[in-house]
Amino acid sequence: MRTPDQLPLTAARARQMLAYNTKTGVLKWRIGGRGHRKGKRAGAVCGDYRKIMLDTVNYCEHRVIWLMQKGKWPACLVDHRNGNGLDNRWTNLREASHAENGQNKRASRASKSGIRGVSWTNNKWQADIGLNGKIIHLGRFDCVEAATAARCEAEKHYFGDFARQAERYPANAAE
Repeated sequence: MRTPDQLPLTAARARQMLAYNTKTGVLKWRIGGRGHRKGKRAGAVCGDYRKIMLDTVNYCEHRVIWLMQKGKWPACLVDHRNGNGLDNRWTNLREASHAENGQNKRASRASKSGIRGVSWTNNKWQADIGLNGKIIHLGRFDCVEAATAARCEAEKHYFGDFARQAERYPANAAE
């Protein structure tokens, strides 16, 4: 735990300790120290993200990368475009608000369709989307593909760049 006399991590300090490969998203130690060796991958997987201990404080790897690349901490969150919290390539990271970050999340594991906002109701596939705390009904469909297409179009319309990318939806979600 950080003591009051310790300063927050700066971009210069992070760059002194770590080397970042923008194409692979991997951080490696520039210096050796307790529990790590120079040239080895930094941090460890903890849940859906990699964490790194720097100067006795644990940080999410993607936030440290943002600091190193931009020279400042993100204003709010760092979102992974492809939804994979372990993929820290620079092209996969973007700054996001809580609402924007939530628009890019996966469907629940309990989802029968595998598609967020597409459900099986009364012998039809129903598509919905949440916006500003309200549910917008997009329609009821005979096949999951039509409901998924309606959901994708609504995401593009309402969420823009933060819409879940259609190619990430499984082709055989309902099987």
